[in-house]
Amino acid sequence: MKKILFISPSYFDYYKAIINGLKNSGFCVDWFSDRPTQKNIFKAVSRINPYFVKKRVGSYFNQIINKTSKTEYDYVFFIRGMSYCFDNEMMHKLRKSQSNAKFICYQWDSIKNLKNIKEFWEFFDECYTFDRVDSLENENLMFLPLFFDNQYEKIGEKLSLQNSECLYDYCYIGTAHPNKYKVIEEISEKLKKKYNNQFIYHYMPSRLKYFYHKFKDFEYKDATMKCFKTKTLSKEKAIDIIKNSRIVLDAPQINQNGLTIRAIETLGANKKLITTNKDIVNYDFYNPINIYVYEGSIDFDSDFFNKPYQPLSEEIYKKYSLSGFLENLF
Repeated sequence: MKKILFISPSYFDYYKAIINGLKNSGFCVDWFSDRPTQKNIFKAVSRINPYFVKKRVGSYFNQIINKTSKTEYDYVFFIRGMSYCFDNEMMHKLRKSQSNAKFICYQWDSIKNLKNIKEFWEFFDECYTFDRVDSLENENLMFLPLFFDNQYEKIGEKLSLQNSECLYDYCYIGTAHPNKYKVIEEISEKLKKKYNNQFIYHYMPSRLKYFYHKFKDFEYKDATMKCFKTKTLSKEKAIDIIKNSRIVLDAPQINQNGLTIRAIETLGANKKLITTNKDIVNYDFYNPINIYVYEGSIDFDSDFFNKPYQPLSEEIYKKYSLSGFLENLF
């Protein structure tokens, strides 16, 4: 049985789906978070100045080394996002500790949002990115979009639940980054001209984070705390909302060309998608009947609003599944 040391963010438990997928494929997996704590204060301080948390990070990294040094892994797999906090010296130490392992990195963010990421490529045998444009501009990166897991695939198997049976005309579930919040509210207001039933869930990590954005970002000018939820929606609840919605709304962060995981999950659920990501037209699953690219206006006469969802070929559909994602990596 091949062994994988897996280090990633704990973002909304997606790492658990990956672990289950790897185990189902016959791997033995040891997982560690890419930072010592999930507390927002740590994240805030580390962004202001990484030096302030260096000692805490160093202690945590040494714990990982101590727990894994006696195991000879076949793969060391990193998912790199904005929360990653290990430095070059730590990567040297890990590489030396697992000298026979194949090191694989997957960038779950745009290069523009990842400070000093290019310095880390030397530590990996293969580097992948979810951002198509980044892969075209950097020969070190291979392009690999995100995935949907089998829970969304189960929704997709029941294509009959598309219109009259749905509780919601459209839904949005996501973290309330300033630009995301503004554009989702804008799309929602335009859709209300024709559709009345909506489910909008803007997640705000804390009241402190709200006040920070309120005074810093113009997108929050008309927002009140009542517009946000400080508790994350469980994955089970989110899946149920998407299952009972005709259309899913999506907006990437600023500086991102890569498709969000929500966009891929919508594909898995065989649901229609409205997104602000213009790069989606370059993907092999793009179909204007299924996907509407929002550029400031809504055309209710378009095929998107007047024709039923068109299922993808089995080959393309499976390509974006979790099993397809892991098959590419390993």
